[in-house]
Amino acid sequence: MRQPVIEYAFETPFIVTVRGGYAINRRHVRIDADLFTEAVRDGLSALEGDDTDKAGQMLELAMSLYRGDLLEDEPYAEWAMSERDRLRMMANDSLRALARISLSQGDQAAAVGHLDRLAELEPFDSDVQRELLRVLLASGRRSQAMRRYSTFKARLRKEFGAEPGFALGDLEA
Repeated sequence: MRQPVIEYAFETPFIVTVRGGYAINRRHVRIDADLFTEAVRDGLSALEGDDTDKAGQMLELAMSLYRGDLLEDEPYAEWAMSERDRLRMMANDSLRALARISLSQGDQAAAVGHLDRLAELEPFDSDVQRELLRVLLASGRRSQAMRRYSTFKARLRKEFGAEPGFALGDLEA
């Protein structure tokens, strides 16, 4: 005997019926990943137009929305991997831009904060680590720079059997 098909009829402003299925009604529901994407695009666009104030505001907003990888509790969900990577790259671009803005305004402490967060996202990226260390040294935070360099060097050795490719002393201006 065939199972009866039961259809439920309900009305909600949050869910809509589409082609025999359901979808989120984007007129009533905002998704943080979409808001993040919009803020990054607006911020980077403002930066291209030399509006660093607007760029900084939009990119700060974007990074307040980025709280880690998309569905990080499901790291092997293949369907989410490309979107996870796309959002992570947007976060990287945002943090790099925020660091540049901060440095152009002479705010080394803010630049360190942005670069530190970027270094957490990309722990094996030598360029990120080098820039963070350079700013730490320029701001007189030699002990912190030494600790970071030692940690980075140990991490590279353990994971890849490699050296950083630069010495801490090379970064001092």
